[in-house]
Amino acid sequence: MPSGMQTEGVRLLGLDKLNKKLSEIPDKMRRKGLKDVMKKSADVIKESAKSKCRKNPRGPTWPRTGHLADNIVDKISVTKKGSKAIVGIDYKRAHHGHLVEFGHQIVVHGKKLGRKTRSFPFMRPAFDQDGNKALDVMLDEAQKLVERSAR
Repeated sequence: MPSGMQTEGVRLLGLDKLNKKLSEIPDKMRRKGLKDVMKKSADVIKESAKSKCRKNPRGPTWPRTGHLADNIVDKISVTKKGSKAIVGIDYKRAHHGHLVEFGHQIVVHGKKLGRKTRSFPFMRPAFDQDGNKALDVMLDEAQKLVERSAR
């Protein structure tokens, strides 16, 4: 996962009751469980972004079709301070993702032509459309983790 990934985020605060129950789970079990919880939540946004990626107008026979969608990745980290899921583009393999998302000025041999390409956003609409669904998945899965550990 590249360090230059552009990110948008949500911080959940005020879930004191759930956090207290999660802190009672043994550390090793909690970390693995939270990693699974965050992965399922991130997958909601990742799949939505993949479906919103612009398809190549040259059709499925064009060799680069789907290249950007194939390089939407997630990174999950769970520490003692909290857990984090990042969904973004692997810029080592698809370095043009931000140009598609935001559009860009056309430059040929270092000279700006004065024209711009239009943007085809896919990450922001995915987050806007399915962000609440991802939060619901995360909360449901965290509750299941607490219930499983109580057995």
